Amino acid sequence: MSTLLESKPNQTELGSQAGQAKLVTNDPTTEEMANWDEDELLQWIQQKVPQVLDDKNLEKFKEACIPGKVFLMYAGNEEFFEKKCKLPVGTSSDLADLGEEVKMSKKSKHYLSCYGFNSDG
Repeated sequence: MSTLLESKPNQTELGSQAGQAKLVTNDPTTEEMANWDEDELLQWIQQKVPQVLDDKNLEKFKEACIPGKVFLMYAGNEEFFEKKCKLPVGTSSDLADLGEEVKMSKKSKHYLSCYGFNSDG
């Protein structure tokens, strides 16, 4: 497990130790993220916003065992990260905002594609 977290920030393979390499982009779909385990979510967060989890808060986040589905379920909910995960207010706010950003960007793209608009510009 520790080798997953020691990978380079620009690395895009996850789970290769188990023989199941998974590619992760900076902008996963909500469906992809919902299937991530705790390690995959953590690696994505560290790639996306490396400064959000310092050593002390990283341990608290790991102890909370948050897979992608739970992260998305509580996207935008600072109180969840603060009270349930025991993270500081700033970190909780950053994580809630990050989850909300993923959900909103996917809703916007879904809306645009459903109503015949080109989301590329």
